[in-house]
Amino acid sequence: MDLQQVLARVHVLTNDSREALLTTLCMDAIRALESRLIDPKADHTAYKEALCRAAAAEVLYQLALVDAAQAPDSLTAGSLRAEYKTACAQAEAYRRQCFRALSPILREDGFFFGGVRTCR
Repeated sequence: MDLQQVLARVHVLTNDSREALLTTLCMDAIRALESRLIDPKADHTAYKEALCRAAAAEVLYQLALVDAAQAPDSLTAGSLRAEYKTACAQAEAYRRQCFRALSPILREDGFFFGGVRTCR
């Protein structure tokens, strides 16, 4: 994955000017995706765009979490009320959608299958 492509996509989606934060989040997202590849040495050319989308979606989700930690859920000024608490859920839904396209090449880390031994 190319850092500049992911960063460019994040800029288009967010118009955010926090360059250092976005670059750091992009690098983290790329590393996280690469660590989940089932076969890191395989040719993933067919998934190049989907990988870029997924990395950018991960950045958007992480950015929403960072912003939510620093902002109120809502803001009221007179009769005007702004709600911010759904940003994380919406970013996470977009992230899930982007990751679904990569299911053939990504390891699923969200499940654990184990056995239970009986006591005698």
